[in-house]
Parts: sequence; structure tokens; C-alpha cells
Amino acid sequence: MGQSIVFWIHLLAASTWVGSQVFMFAAVVPALRALGDEAARHRAVVVLNRRFAWLGWGALALLVLTGIDNVIQRQHDYDIVFDYDFRYAWIFVVKLVLVAAVIALTAIHSYIVGPRLLALQESGQAGAAELSRLRRLSIQLSVLNLLAVVAILFAVTLLQNFEFSFERI
Repeated sequence: MGQSIVFWIHLLAASTWVGSQVFMFAAVVPALRALGDEAARHRAVVVLNRRFAWLGWGALALLVLTGIDNVIQRQHDYDIVFDYDFRYAWIFVVKLVLVAAVIALTAIHSYIVGPRLLALQESGQAGAAELSRLRRLSIQLSVLNLLAVVAILFAVTLLQNFEFSFERI
């Protein structure tokens, strides 16, 4: 039962992480662009970033911690599978690399690009070209992050499809 709860928390954190990213792309960003007042848009971004940071980093931390626990609990299964099924091991390693990429992209966006962009907007001294460059970089990082998350979900699907993943022994 305990392992089921850990897996449930893992799924809840994953849905929170992915769902919030999709919501930001599909609803928040278009709504912010519709705001005509630059000051109102800036205030909204500041509030959203503060609140989203807690939600996002909390979900990501839960994902990593419960993911580690899931691997530890199934270590014996993985030892057997990795000995006999190279495809499963390869997909699992790709998934872990993508998770590391998501963490890195999130950190770069949260602690470098985002704060620089907000600081430039608050100072009012940045040129339009610099603001445009940082906004474009922010969007690119966000898109890469979302694509990596979608790829992780695909890898998880492949890992759960035993007809694909496990060779017949």
C-alpha cells in the first residue's frame, strides 16, 4: 500500500507539473498579451512568477524524490530487466537525461533569464532590442522545457507498454 501512495504522489506531481505548463502556454500567456497596459502586465507576471515558482519547484521536487523512491523499491525488477532487455534500459536512461534537462532548463529560466527580464522591465532603462531578446529566450526555454516534458511522458508510456519494452525471455 505504501508504494502505491508514493506512486500516486508521483503521478499527482507529474500532472501538476505538466498541467501548469500547459495552462501557462494555453491560457496565461495569451491573457497577458491581451493586457494593453504594460504596467498591469508586469505586475501580473511578477505575481504569477512568485506563485508558480512554489507550485512548479514543489511539484518537480516531489517528482524527483518519489521517482528515486520508485527506483529503489523496484531495484530488483530493474536489475533483471536491464540484464535482458536493452531497449527498456535505453528508454529509462533517455528518460532520466530528459528529467535532468528539465531541471536544468527550469533552473536557468527561474534563476537567470526570468529575474534578468523582470529587472530590466522594472528599471525601464532597457532598450526594446534587449527586452525582445530576453523575452524570446524565455519563450525558447519554456518551449524546450515543455517538449522535454512531453518526451518524458512518451518514454513513460513506452516503459509501461510491456509488449514493446520487454523482450520475450
